[in-house]
Amino acid sequence: MTDALMVDNEDEKKTKEAMGAGDDQFKRRQAEIYKIDMDHASKVLKQIEEEENRAIQSINETPAQKAAKRRKLNEEVKDLKQHLEIMPDKDYDVYTEATPLARKVPV
Repeated sequence: MTDALMVDNEDEKKTKEAMGAGDDQFKRRQAEIYKIDMDHASKVLKQIEEEENRAIQSINETPAQKAAKRRKLNEEVKDLKQHLEIMPDKDYDVYTEATPLARKVPV
């Protein structure tokens, strides 16, 4: 009987040691997962703060700044329209004459 108890005690020690090693691995893995979660949470918070800052900046813009921005956009539209003009054809067909904004260089 004592032999059976000794074998049981040895088996219990081995299983406890195996569980202890598993616990260490489990704890390390949990720590890695926690770090990944915290990194993700900090990125999300940073994005939210950036969006709030952009919203605050657009609210704080003066009407003069808004008008200047609108004028700049209108000038860009005029420039782009100059590169693309619709020209009537002799047969009253409409075709588009476009000037490419960038040219490909043959390799």
